[in-house]
Amino acid sequence: MNPDESEGVNGVYLGGQRADDAPVVDTFRMAYNRLDSWLHFLEKTYPNVMAEVEDAIDLERRKEILKEIKIKTKAYKTEYRKLDNTGYLDDLNHFFLFVVDMESEILDMTEEIERIARRHKIGETDDEIHEQGTEIWRKRWHTAIQEINTVIEALWPSTEAKLHEWMEKQAFIRNKDHTLELDYIGSLAKGYKGPPKQHIRFDPTDFDVDANLYAPALTEYAVRVDGQTPDRERSFGRNTSIRPLHDFSDKIQKELVNRIDGIEEDPNDLFDVAIYATSTPEQLDYENRLQEMYDFRALSSSEG
Repeated sequence: MNPDESEGVNGVYLGGQRADDAPVVDTFRMAYNRLDSWLHFLEKTYPNVMAEVEDAIDLERRKEILKEIKIKTKAYKTEYRKLDNTGYLDDLNHFFLFVVDMESEILDMTEEIERIARRHKIGETDDEIHEQGTEIWRKRWHTAIQEINTVIEALWPSTEAKLHEWMEKQAFIRNKDHTLELDYIGSLAKGYKGPPKQHIRFDPTDFDVDANLYAPALTEYAVRVDGQTPDRERSFGRNTSIRPLHDFSDKIQKELVNRIDGIEEDPNDLFDVAIYATSTPEQLDYENRLQEMYDFRALSSSEG
């Protein structure tokens, strides 16, 4: 689901969230996306006004806000996981208030843009600007998808052949299902970012890409030979000894940096292939027991 097609509260699909995930504050997401619509609209329709906005407002502050929220999200998760943390409800409230404070900064930026727009007698209403800005954003998102598809489609066929050849040589692979189905994951695929960034819309000027691979035989190899433990039903290829995946990832990373605007070289965030892998029975048992303890803690807190 595209978040901008359902702007109301709980408009973003939240399936798959865990108990220890920080809450998503819908009003922040909605405010951030409306500011983003303004910027797309002005950049395309009124570039002279956009230049004035860039002089008047520190737009880089938006990225700093997202980084700060991401850090707070990680800290919230760490504290939530401490089973002796009886103040986790206070942590929840503090996190919510922090995001609301960040939201107020976003709203201040938007108000300043509106003042500048009024001086230039821009006639469109806020809703019209949001609608037009969203459409401009959507076209840029789809353009990014097409560009990424071009890169991946050029390199995947030869890699697919090498993987089939590689699998045939592996004595440790017992699974005869050598299916290889590739797509990609993340904000590029969905149109919006994950919970650590409050499900704001995809940013075509600053993003990364990871592929998703359904490959039962490679899943078996990653778990049995490389000792990989699936996380959220995936194991990343760079953490395995599957050489063709490493080569593919390196080639894609180089092409993306050289050809795609919005992707920069970051040694801590390289292109990777996430191999689909179901949770092990031990993981499922642990997660169920952990959830029971979280539920018991919540019940004890409410009774106290």
